[in-house]
Amino acid sequence: MNGLGGLGHTFARPTAIKIMQPRIYTYKITFEEVPYWYWGVHKEKKFGETYLGTPVTHRWMWEFYTPKIQILEFFPFTGDGWKEANLIEDRIIKPDLNNPLCLNESCGALVSLEAARRGGKIAAAKIHQEKDERGRSIQAVKAAMFNVINQTGFLNPEYRQSEKYIEDRRQNGCVSGAKVVDERLGFLSPEWLNSEKCLIQRKENGRKTGEKMVEEQMGFLSPEWLESEECKKQRVENGKKAGALHVANRTGFLNPDYLQSQKRAESNKRAGVSTSSQQWQCTVTGKISNPGPLTRYQRARGIDPKNRIRLN
Repeated sequence: MNGLGGLGHTFARPTAIKIMQPRIYTYKITFEEVPYWYWGVHKEKKFGETYLGTPVTHRWMWEFYTPKIQILEFFPFTGDGWKEANLIEDRIIKPDLNNPLCLNESCGALVSLEAARRGGKIAAAKIHQEKDERGRSIQAVKAAMFNVINQTGFLNPEYRQSEKYIEDRRQNGCVSGAKVVDERLGFLSPEWLNSEKCLIQRKENGRKTGEKMVEEQMGFLSPEWLESEECKKQRVENGKKAGALHVANRTGFLNPDYLQSQKRAESNKRAGVSTSSQQWQCTVTGKISNPGPLTRYQRARGIDPKNRIRLN
């Protein structure tokens, strides 16, 4: 028995050592609470060690949720075994790299689109750190000058005449406009809106716009608008509001200073002379008279005072 026991112990020892040696394997990490996963390859330092991946970008998920490991395939604990395992990792991760549920961000030299975007932002921030005296990125200014001199990039004549150029401008304008509104940037920033320069520019822009509208008969000065029923209704409504405001605040022609002024007396005199010198004709009967008498004449005969024309 001792001999058999000793012989058995002699045969069993190498097997135990082989079984207990560190391993190389590919694995998949999943989480109990969410449907995300992570692929990897691991080379143990000691047999059976606890290992749940080495995340960098999404480490918080390992801390917040409950990860569990599934070992996929073992490889010989040799240099060739390690190379073979990494080849398998490449084959597993690359097709899955841009899957929104896959947490791997890179595989060798290949990176996911999201990782590339983040890397691009970091690189751009470093490139544009050097500024000129006006606070502009020196690299961006150089690139712009190169495009201007060589007519390249967005200044390429062929690109500027293409349908894509029009669509790109439209999309960029929509994105920029939405950002300006959401973040109160540029001409919508509180600093600009409250500045003296903004007030001056708004007055100047308003003056230019007004002159253009008068010259070209645009907007509320267009013949179509002035002759429309909506315009007439709006003018009556605006007149009522303005009159009520003058009455409430004693402003305009109801201002006490104006009512007692010589200017008012002269204005009334001119208005009286102007009115008495006007000649109007009833379009129904042909009667010619001053505005007031003609109004009384028409109303006495049931004629709408609108049925008249001015002769002088």
